[in-house]
Amino acid sequence: MITQRFPFALSYWTVDRAETTTLWAGEHFRFDLDALNNFCLGGMPRHLVDLLRIASAVYVVDRLVKRRPKDGPKPAARTIGLKVEVFQDSLWNRHEVRDALRDAVEFVTGDFWDIEFKRDWQEYKWPTNFLPFAKADGSPLICLYSGGLDSVAGLVARLNENSARPVIPVTVWHQPRQRHLVQQQYNFLRGHYRSKGFGTQIEPLIVKVAMMWKTAAEEKNQETSQRSRSFLFTALGAITAVVHGQRVVEMFESGIGAINLPLMAGMVGWKTTKSSHPEFLRRMSRLVSLVADREVNFVLPFRDSTKGELVKALSNPELQPLAAMSVSCVHHPIRHKKYKQCGLCPACIFRRAALWVAGIQEPEDAYGYDFLGPAEGMDTVPEERLAYLKAFLLQVAHLRNIERHDRLPPAIERHLVGTGILAKGQSQKGVMQLLVRYRDEWMQIVSAVCKRGHAWAKLLAPQRLATEGATHASA
Repeated sequence: MITQRFPFALSYWTVDRAETTTLWAGEHFRFDLDALNNFCLGGMPRHLVDLLRIASAVYVVDRLVKRRPKDGPKPAARTIGLKVEVFQDSLWNRHEVRDALRDAVEFVTGDFWDIEFKRDWQEYKWPTNFLPFAKADGSPLICLYSGGLDSVAGLVARLNENSARPVIPVTVWHQPRQRHLVQQQYNFLRGHYRSKGFGTQIEPLIVKVAMMWKTAAEEKNQETSQRSRSFLFTALGAITAVVHGQRVVEMFESGIGAINLPLMAGMVGWKTTKSSHPEFLRRMSRLVSLVADREVNFVLPFRDSTKGELVKALSNPELQPLAAMSVSCVHHPIRHKKYKQCGLCPACIFRRAALWVAGIQEPEDAYGYDFLGPAEGMDTVPEERLAYLKAFLLQVAHLRNIERHDRLPPAIERHLVGTGILAKGQSQKGVMQLLVRYRDEWMQIVSAVCKRGHAWAKLLAPQRLATEGATHASA
């Protein structure tokens, strides 16, 4: 059994509270709280320990409660009860704190949560020798870092703006390959900027979260959506900012990725990720500010950029290898000897299009299927596996007449207002400009591959987009 300093218990239930399951940190799961203590050379204040306990408890239970029970229909949302041991139960039982916690968790997971708190009576000495990390003049940049394409490009863009500012990228890893991946990226960046004569400091905080499965069957039966991982990720980032005296945590995501327009009907609630959604970040900012008793804000510095525009930060030939080090595929890790990304999931399509826009070449074996590669390679793809690619084309078709009407299409407007990105009556100009540039990027792609004989590109007629839009995108 792995020991954990200040182990704590959590209990959860779904339908019948009488069927409550109790788990212990260090016995059933582990979230490495000591990684942050060691990184900062001191113990964390109790209310911050509590926040990490709650965040890890939500993440663990999210993985254990299947969305589709073995018997019965798949519910629209789960109802989950959770009780967590905390040091400062009086803080967490304050109405405004409880409401802020529930609002953030329920928005990002799409489920209903009833969270309770039990006092942990372990002796916990309040830290007196807490030493925030500071090896250089200036305030460190605190950012969330997943190792994906947007993370890599965003970090490069920020380093290019100010290579002297120390950076603390925060990562929560649950797969061994992820830790190796981000370390490889950091080593590359350090070497690149050192070769340019810059004393760039990248001091990553990498924290492991792990389930301690007793059998292979238990591991196989876990819930795979894990929407609450972003709640744990943002909580850790916020705490890192607080203990280093910072008020801002940056998330490197493009504007298109942040608003995350549904590709297909029914892709709402838990069926779509909201890990970088502006409304989720607003709710997390409110929660952390209440808990820390100081203002803390999550920001999207590239909110006005398309993914292609963001990825152009890697267009320098010396930096392009970083793109190949990143992984976007929702099915990662793919256990295949040749390629590591499928090429046809929404994340792969989004990634591949952005890299094309940025003029960045990828290795020939980067994807199982490359929809922008040789035309004959796509001829073998089963029709049903083209569903997401066709959905992207249909999305582009819906954007065809924005300029003419000077208004967002009704379905897109409903999504943006309904999820809190736009308020009713708020100007749509900024979002419209972003979506127009995104649409035009796709039209450039379609126009280019049409000439190379790609059958899928004929689903959209670029020469008639301005007046007629897509001809067969919904086929």
